[in-house]
Amino acid sequence: YSIGSPFSSWLRATCVPAIAAMALTPLLVAKITPPEVRLTPEAPKEAERKLKEMGPPSRSELILAGTMLGMLFFWAGSSVFGISPITTALVGICTLLLTNVLTWQDCASESGAWTTLTWFSILVSMSALLNKRGVVQWLAAGIAGKIAAAGLSTWPSFWVLLMLYTFSHYLFASQIAHVSALYVPFLVMMVHTGSPPTVAIMALAISSNVFCSLTPYSSAQAPVFFGGGYVTLKEWYRDGLLFLLFNILIWGIVGAVWWKVLGLY
Repeated sequence: YSIGSPFSSWLRATCVPAIAAMALTPLLVAKITPPEVRLTPEAPKEAERKLKEMGPPSRSELILAGTMLGMLFFWAGSSVFGISPITTALVGICTLLLTNVLTWQDCASESGAWTTLTWFSILVSMSALLNKRGVVQWLAAGIAGKIAAAGLSTWPSFWVLLMLYTFSHYLFASQIAHVSALYVPFLVMMVHTGSPPTVAIMALAISSNVFCSLTPYSSAQAPVFFGGGYVTLKEWYRDGLLFLLFNILIWGIVGAVWWKVLGLY
């Protein structure tokens, strides 16, 4: 399954529910974790003072900003310009290396990034091979048959599979591992049970983003935030679940209406 103009299609499908979620999230945060300090009149002056201390942007910072904006532009318009995202990434990293914004030693020292790349390539290759050998189709057809035998129609099947995919993230220590292992099988199962391919692709992709705060180990960013010590383990599990349920509600209502308007189903 494929989607034409991935960036514009993703932006069009997610803009309205994403704006609704961003607008309502602060209200949920204020309710479940009320701030200890509510008024900070000195914050703007302190921020201005810090900016003056930092001084104007350096040459390296300007090059980095320009390179990142350029990469984003060409990535978003990859289908228009006929330039693959891989080419854009390589041109971007070469620009930073040739202008001495980065050195190869900087790149080589990022052991975490190399570890992620290695495991990601292994998982993606395994997933592709399983799909090529027909294992994914066989598994999806079997599970889809069980769901059909249970008497579930298209949309109940869709929600059952989506919730299984989402909450199974408790068993994974990274988004990459989860997506690499389960995205394609669940996509095939959804389509086998009657879900429109575009809806299945988008729903699983959105789920793969909103579950990143579910646990302190659910994404690469989560351990960094948890390590700050501002949230206890108990609070993280409680609030992570609440935020996930909140997002399911927002995307399930606003997203469903918006996708109906767009004619995705």
